[in-house]
Amino acid sequence: MRADGQKLDSKASPQVLWQAFPFPDNFNMQYFFTNFTLQLNYLPDSLKEKLPPTDSRLRPDQQALERGEMDFATEEKNRLEEKQRSLRKQREENPGSDFVPHYFVKTLDPDSKEEFFKYGGKRDYWTDRRNKDWDHLDDLF
Repeated sequence: MRADGQKLDSKASPQVLWQAFPFPDNFNMQYFFTNFTLQLNYLPDSLKEKLPPTDSRLRPDQQALERGEMDFATEEKNRLEEKQRSLRKQREENPGSDFVPHYFVKTLDPDSKEEFFKYGGKRDYWTDRRNKDWDHLDDLF
């Protein structure tokens, strides 16, 4: 039975609705990532100059991992985690210094009554990007 209540035609030929792309060469050496996944961190120089320093594509541990520098990637990951712990501890010890998103505001969905973050915080990302004004962002890396 179809969604519209009609009977299915049992003699109709099946149709392919979706087909996965083949994996790239040496995918087993690239964490079994698909071509799409491999492109998520693509960072051309023309884009790099426009991004805030907090963009995850700029993470030194991630970049080292992509270059195959496993030991350095591990060291950087540990350094970043310690830096995050230190910042969190600082915020916990100083009331009123909680993190507040710059580009998003916490909102309540009227239907689900669940909180979510909606674009439209105290700053405009596109204005900051145009002006290359990133001084207000935390030093994450």
